[in-house]
Amino acid sequence: EPQFLNLLDIEEKDVFSYLNYSVPNINNDNFIYENYSPHKKNNRQYLTNDNALKIDSFRQIINSWLDDKKINENEYFYLLSSIISSVPFVSNIAGTYGAYLKNWDKRSFKVVTLEKPHIFNNQKKNLVFNQDSNLLIDNIEGDILYLDPPYNSRQYMPNYHLLETIARYDYPSLKGVTGIRQSTKDTKSKYCQKSHAEDSLSELISKSRFKYI
Repeated sequence: EPQFLNLLDIEEKDVFSYLNYSVPNINNDNFIYENYSPHKKNNRQYLTNDNALKIDSFRQIINSWLDDKKINENEYFYLLSSIISSVPFVSNIAGTYGAYLKNWDKRSFKVVTLEKPHIFNNQKKNLVFNQDSNLLIDNIEGDILYLDPPYNSRQYMPNYHLLETIARYDYPSLKGVTGIRQSTKDTKSKYCQKSHAEDSLSELISKSRFKYI
């Protein structure tokens, strides 16, 4: 579990208490607030104004800590995972982020709060990849291959675009009433396309070097 040894000078001594109760809004370039909560320039109501501003503050402060070398990459992604996990609990949506609700759901008025992600140490060397599975399969092998591909035509990016934008915090170009990120070739899955899904799965299985699938 990250120790945040370079942040011991913060008032509460506890990083999560600091972020939840004391973190200031450090600049005026609040992308989440400006684009995903309602105000005079924007009608989207994915988040309340207060929660959107808090999420902007979370992202800005952990980015500044990383830039200033007050946290390392492991600590950064630990905090980022907490931010991403907290957002659905205060989002004004029916299930995914393809659209927001026209009327506020009561959960939207909860205050967004960060909690420590649980870490289970299995005493193994674990590797995580973020890559097209049909390309990754050439470089991995093992005992069990568990696959969970998309199963219909709904691409993941537009349906989870807000979480992607909070994760990247890259000020993307947005389109449409719902403010969806512009999809690129590398964010579209062939498993969501009826003309490619079967061939993609066949290719993945045929190239697999695993005992069980």
